[in-house]
Amino acid sequence: VCSFKEHENANVGYKGVWRRDYLKDFFGTDQIYSYDVKSSIYRVSHLVNFGGWTDESFDFYENIYGQPFSSSEERTMFKDFCQRLYFDSANAIYAHTKPCYADLLAKGISEARIKADIGRMKAQMDFMLGNMAMNNEVFLHESCLYLDLVKVLRDSGIKVVQVYDGFYSDQDIASLCQSILPDIAGRY
Repeated sequence: VCSFKEHENANVGYKGVWRRDYLKDFFGTDQIYSYDVKSSIYRVSHLVNFGGWTDESFDFYENIYGQPFSSSEERTMFKDFCQRLYFDSANAIYAHTKPCYADLLAKGISEARIKADIGRMKAQMDFMLGNMAMNNEVFLHESCLYLDLVKVLRDSGIKVVQVYDGFYSDQDIASLCQSILPDIAGRY
């Protein structure tokens, strides 16, 4: 199911099975609910390093950014940037994303300032999440946690499909998942 495309935006001419079609067939209905764990890799990293599940009202992105976002677009861009902060070194991030800073450089913001800001955000992320040496290992912990969630849901008679940190059902399971996850996370 993970390989089924969900959006047409980058998949023009895709001839495979669409996720929505698979889910419609699996559940036998067009009425499909989804639940996505908010900032999953950051939440799971925090869990592994500090224990306890962080309530989804806590916004890791805003706290790493250091201030409220001015728009949903700004938040979305920073969310994408956080992947680099998590998986790359602060020094390499600038080199890998240098074209993104053309507007800032044109406004007179120095390369040193941009690198310092990247370093500050990386340090904030490290402080909030703990051991950043976990890298891709976070996906192992994430998988174990979410497989346990799927088991609890299915044992409760709920039909569910998991795709990474997303869950699909013919029932609205968001609040149920949010109430179950802290208990499951308490075992880690």
